[in-house]
Amino acid sequence: MQEETQQQKLAERGLGEILNETFAVYARRFKQLVSIVAVVQIPLSIMTLMLALLFSNDDLASVVLAMIAASLGIFSYGALVCAVGQHYVLDDVSVGGCYVRVLWRMVTMAIFALVVALLLMLMLAPLLSTSQDAPSPLVLFALIFGVVLIVYLVYQTFMIPAVIVEGYRFSGAVRRGFNLARGSELRIVGHLLVYILVALGMFIMIGIPFQLLSLLMSGEEVNLASQITEAVGLLVTGVLVTPITVIAATLLYYDLRVRKEGYDMSRLSVEMGVAPA
Repeated sequence: MQEETQQQKLAERGLGEILNETFAVYARRFKQLVSIVAVVQIPLSIMTLMLALLFSNDDLASVVLAMIAASLGIFSYGALVCAVGQHYVLDDVSVGGCYVRVLWRMVTMAIFALVVALLLMLMLAPLLSTSQDAPSPLVLFALIFGVVLIVYLVYQTFMIPAVIVEGYRFSGAVRRGFNLARGSELRIVGHLLVYILVALGMFIMIGIPFQLLSLLMSGEEVNLASQITEAVGLLVTGVLVTPITVIAATLLYYDLRVRKEGYDMSRLSVEMGVAPA
């Protein structure tokens, strides 16, 4: 009976079942999950506030910050993927252990971060050179790289778990991500869109009080208090909402492996280093 219950943890799941399981995992491991994100988000928020104060309305600073945020987000993404695996095989989550797992494939994760930052730069940089009065052909260039970035991020949803769970390095993880998603692209995109909409709804609900408070503090002109309030609001919403999308995406990764490979808890335990191979 216990073995059967263990196997049900990685059963095939539809969209509603994945979302239900996502919030169950989120509620059970809330402290550890938000701590994993906070490790990255707190210094990022401080950096954001400093750049906002030093380079007010500087588009280049905004692009650089977006690249840094996207790059650092890869590492917290990997740590959250590990946290979901630990939740299932250990019935516990170690924040430090999750980042140790990320460091285990540090070079590969850094390459993923670099690829995302590069694609983001290629998408945003042309927009900085475009006049609002006379849009240049560079806008088309930006749109093309925007599409490339979105497609890449869809497949990267499964590349990162391939690194963290299965131990692949960069080239192997890229092949693994594409092979795992092949034939299920429409279902994957549909799922990811719903995950994003759920996260966006939460982001808005949590962020509204901070935005209102920031507006009340700023009056006619933006001041330091309003900027700090806005930064704190972004920090709180980011820390609280980010785990939702990553948990759901990780469960989708498990689901694809269950459907295609008969994936089960014993294999997950071996891959997470809990059980002997």
